[in-house]
Parts: sequence; C-alpha cells; structure tokens
Amino acid sequence: MEQLSVTKLQSNIYRIQENSSFMNVDSYLVCGEEKAAVIDGLGIAEGLYECAKKLTDKPLCMIVTHGHPDHCGKGMQEFMEAGCDIYLSFKDMYMVKEMYGDKLNTEQFHDIENGKRFDLGDVSLEAIALPGHTNGSMLLYMEREKLLF
Repeated sequence: MEQLSVTKLQSNIYRIQENSSFMNVDSYLVCGEEKAAVIDGLGIAEGLYECAKKLTDKPLCMIVTHGHPDHCGKGMQEFMEAGCDIYLSFKDMYMVKEMYGDKLNTEQFHDIENGKRFDLGDVSLEAIALPGHTNGSMLLYMEREKLLF
C-alpha cells in the first residue's frame, strides 16, 4: 500500500504527498472558516479522504487542476464514494470518463471555468484557465496569501 505524508505549510494549508515507487504526487488541503477544499486527487495511494477528515472538520470538496490520472486517481475516487462535490474543467471530463467508466457519477462533478471563485469562508480560491498541459488545465490562486496552486 502506498503511503501519504502531510506537511503543514501554513495554519490553514497542508501538503499531502503520495510517496510511491511509481511517482511522487502532491495534493493540497486548504481550510477556510466554513469549508475546506482538497486540490487534486493523487494517483494510486489510498487514504486521502480520511487524511483530510483528520486535518479538518469542515465540509470537503475536491478541485481537480486537470484530468490526468495522477490528479484524478484513487483520492478522487474516495471523494466520489464519500459523496463530495468535485470540480473539474469539463474540457478534461472525457479523460475522467475513460478512467472510471460506468462507476462515474457525473452528478457530483461541476465545471470550472476561468474566473470561478471558491469561497471557503475567510479564504477564497480563484480558478485561472491555463490550457496547454491539457485543454482544461486550471491554476488556483489564493489572492490574500499570494499563492498559486
């Protein structure tokens, strides 16, 4: 089984890293006063949802920066199974559909477009479209902290 390691970057931001012989992939938990968002769903490591629940008691959603398997993997599957909302540019949805097939509940997914804001309470993330790596690639900007994911 793959392992996760957690690094607290700021009082409300954690890096959750998949330590794998296959590849090292990062996910981020951003906590606001009302909600929390996990950015990206890792690749093959299990336990991302439970890890995030241990770090915050806020309602969780997942924001996926693009549709490749190392961002939409096992962690995203756990969030889907938990009934969480998942945000992804629908320009990349075909990749997710190819990966999950009939197991995919598309009602949980919400399109991200350039300029979409995620209000977590005292924290806000803004989606910035950056097509190239994939057509639906997105960056997430925390203006107050001047951080880019």
